[in-house]
Amino acid sequence: MDVEVAAYGWLSKDWAPSYPDDMPGEWRLDYYANYHRAVVVPRRDWLSQEKETLQTWLEEAPEEHLFYWEVAGDAEAGDLLRLYQTFREAVVPGGWLLSGAAKPVREYRELAELAPIAVCHSVGECQGE
Repeated sequence: MDVEVAAYGWLSKDWAPSYPDDMPGEWRLDYYANYHRAVVVPRRDWLSQEKETLQTWLEEAPEEHLFYWEVAGDAEAGDLLRLYQTFREAVVPGGWLLSGAAKPVREYRELAELAPIAVCHSVGECQGE
């Protein structure tokens, strides 16, 4: 079993001290991706962005960089599936993080066909499938 370590986001104010003071916000993902191979994109971060911004993230990150998308419900899962289906065939998510999932993982079959799923019921309590 492979284990991938990823930070939970790169946009929050908690990350600000990690970046040079004069760095524009739109450069932060590129800077982060130079030092880390993967990132979990918190649902609050990707839900607050325009689809074009999400596409830019996928396009501008290094090819080997993995995005793990946090999903909490069916509507969000559908939004992410559409993003990946309309963007480009070459983009495959690193995986999905189902936080506080009310439904069994097997009901997220379409997500599982694209990438592995991890379920988190609370911080530090995740299981993969």
